[in-house]
Amino acid sequence: TYDYQNHIQYDETNEYASYDLGDNGWQSIDITTLVNAWLDGSVENNGVVLIARAGDKFRKFYSKDITGSNADKHPFITVSEENNKATTDITLQGYNVYRNNQLLSEITNTEITTYSDINLAPYDYSYYVTAIYDEGESLACDAVNVTIEGTPSITVNPLSLNVTLLEGETTTQLVTIKNTGESSLNYQININEGNKPLRSAGDLISSFDAPDDMLVYAAGFDGDNLWLSDVMYNNNDKLYEVSTTGELISNISIPWSASWTADIVATDDYLYSVVVDPAGDNGINKIDKANGNLISSITGEFSNDGSVVSQALAYNSDNDEFWIGGWYHENIFHVDSQGNTISTIKTTGKPFHDITGLAWHPLGNNGNGSLFVVARDPYMIYELNPVDGSIIQSFPTYNNINMNGLSLGEDGSLWTASMGESKVYNIESGVNLIQNPSWLSILSNTSGEVSSGEEIDFEVYFDATDLDESTYLANISIISNDPNNSEVLIPTTLIVDDNTNVMSLMDDQDVYAYPNPFETSFTLSLGNSSIDNVTILNSVGSICFMETSINENYLSINLAGKAKGIYFVKIQSGNNIILKKIIKN
Repeated sequence: TYDYQNHIQYDETNEYASYDLGDNGWQSIDITTLVNAWLDGSVENNGVVLIARAGDKFRKFYSKDITGSNADKHPFITVSEENNKATTDITLQGYNVYRNNQLLSEITNTEITTYSDINLAPYDYSYYVTAIYDEGESLACDAVNVTIEGTPSITVNPLSLNVTLLEGETTTQLVTIKNTGESSLNYQININEGNKPLRSAGDLISSFDAPDDMLVYAAGFDGDNLWLSDVMYNNNDKLYEVSTTGELISNISIPWSASWTADIVATDDYLYSVVVDPAGDNGINKIDKANGNLISSITGEFSNDGSVVSQALAYNSDNDEFWIGGWYHENIFHVDSQGNTISTIKTTGKPFHDITGLAWHPLGNNGNGSLFVVARDPYMIYELNPVDGSIIQSFPTYNNINMNGLSLGEDGSLWTASMGESKVYNIESGVNLIQNPSWLSILSNTSGEVSSGEEIDFEVYFDATDLDESTYLANISIISNDPNNSEVLIPTTLIVDDNTNVMSLMDDQDVYAYPNPFETSFTLSLGNSSIDNVTILNSVGSICFMETSINENYLSINLAGKAKGIYFVKIQSGNNIILKKIIKN
């Protein structure tokens, strides 16, 4: 603030310019030259001060008229600005990007308006940009300040566990988690039998286009492959067998079908289906998988109302019982193998109608069994308590699209189809079909925090008590806040031998599998050792190949038609067991 009691004395060393103001009264002074000097840096910008020369220094300068002595403390003058358009055009040639006052990049393409600065170490950064013209560089834009915080980085050792025990034995293995990042690592350890990764309900696991230009309407899973129905007029009298990746395997004719097949339940020997035919019996069709012949049609109270269309079907193989629903049904019927009603679930009052698919999950509802429903309006999937019909969970269909048919996958996931997309989808149900193993547990440090540069060990306990001679598979899953590696899976194998046949576990480097990854077939070789028996298990522990009494040092294996993914090869050579992981692309 201007201090009217303390006038600034004249000092010609600080003088920038002098002006003869002439007569008393209001004056106007052009300071354009001074402002330009500020801009080009030739003069330090300390503002403007008007100073009377020696001999006149007792006089004051006022910025406005005053009515009384020292009114308003004589405020400073006001500087006005006129914006004069340049008389000549200038050409933009590019941009300079600065980081922490250092030139970072010269951009000569004027159409580029973004810049990425990657792989930065944790630090505080300040960025600004200038424009480059043919006449020079502009002033800098306002600075953008960025703070890069350090992230955790997880490493785990070992990345797989392979243990062989005699029946009744136990052992403990150590696994180390190390944090090589700059900030604290938080982690949680879980166990999933069958090498099933952790997912959330509704997550898309996989999808494929229906083969041969099919307009696919439903998909039923038989434990190995899928059976698809087609609503195309010329093809609705056929059902198609495909692999879980979409390769066409076979088809069967169903000429007795009056319309297209909706929901499908597939077992080892039979297919059960419902047909979208308002004029039909709305029954459950039992079909011979080998030839497509109709074995029987199951009808009952659920099929007697001519105003409804049976569309959705689920099967509880443990009790040989069905669940059936569909368009305009006011109930989901629970019926026995003869079609007699056991119970019903009222759909009136539920947040869905027009049921398009059902699937029975034996381990849902806390192991008591649950019913999954896919419906229209809205496009959602629901898990119901089969006793009272209450909703256990719900989630949208993938991309909120109309889906038809529902079938349980081998890992507890759901298979369904979209007629509009003519695609088949495998979606996470949120309920694992295989419960956590009794033979594997974590004894210590199941969750916690690891500081930067530190490490912790956790104990993995293997227990072969009450286990039969076999190979057992699981995954140890480590979830962490590492942004680049949020889940580490440790494939874990336990081989249990009886006391009469003691085997030792050899390193998998002793066996060669080539090519690996492979597409249809690969070759195993033990060098000079003999291969006696080979068993191949898929990612959930199911045997998909077995050959015994080989007695050769190499073996060619064809897995055409099997799903893509990870497989485990168990090789017996004398008293040795070798485990080898292979990948099918």
